[in-house]
Amino acid sequence: MLKGCDVSSWQSTSDWGAGEYDFVIMKASEGVTVTDSAASAHYRKAEVAGLLTGFYHYARPEYNTARAEARYFVSVIKPYIGKSILALDYEGRALAYGAEWAKRWLDEVTDLTGVKPVIYLQGSAAKNYGALLDADYGLWVAHWGTSDPWISPWPYYTLWQYRGDPLDLDYFNGDRAAWLKYAAIGGQQKEDKVGDFLTQFKKARDQVDPLYKNLADVPDYWRAEVKELIDAGAIQGDGVNQVGKRRSELEALIPAIRYYKAVK
Repeated sequence: MLKGCDVSSWQSTSDWGAGEYDFVIMKASEGVTVTDSAASAHYRKAEVAGLLTGFYHYARPEYNTARAEARYFVSVIKPYIGKSILALDYEGRALAYGAEWAKRWLDEVTDLTGVKPVIYLQGSAAKNYGALLDADYGLWVAHWGTSDPWISPWPYYTLWQYRGDPLDLDYFNGDRAAWLKYAAIGGQQKEDKVGDFLTQFKKARDQVDPLYKNLADVPDYWRAEVKELIDAGAIQGDGVNQVGKRRSELEALIPAIRYYKAVK
């Protein structure tokens, strides 16, 4: 697991210390006209310090086609292709345009560079973008104030932005070699991703799987659904908020109840 930050012209190079991080992801562009004015300075600092690097594009689908924005992004980050992870920042008004616009952008950048980008999404939005998982694009999830980010339907995250103030802080779910595979022309192969996932799964399996005996034991972000499952009789107990389920069991049940609520 690597630790880093993501920055833009809202931050100066003095806002982050190179010795604190393994990587830095910089805003490169927005729409088809905006180049981030601080990107070069941030990159120079990261390069001198020997940090891993990435660049992201802030999507403006309300104004432009995905192809036009992808081509603009590639023109801006051309010197860094093959050296840096590439990403699409898809939030705010962009979410109204759904997975189709995002996939067109991701596909175009892949075709132009040979590098498969990742997509930045809020944890609450990830569930609507399964088409991007099916196309083998990695997830950069933003979910603050939790120890367990929402990533479904992705089985694991590539990057996790876990804090947003005063500086955006991130984890990369892998080591330096894995980062360079994501950045390399040709991208990280699916079989490598499967291997990474199995490694993480084995680590999780070997950890203690806590038993949630009562509703108060259940993490806040699952509690409402668990209460519904108790009330519906899907979780058997003594009728007084007894859960009697392990974390792994809830991880299987919660997506099912959320899907049911979404489609009913």
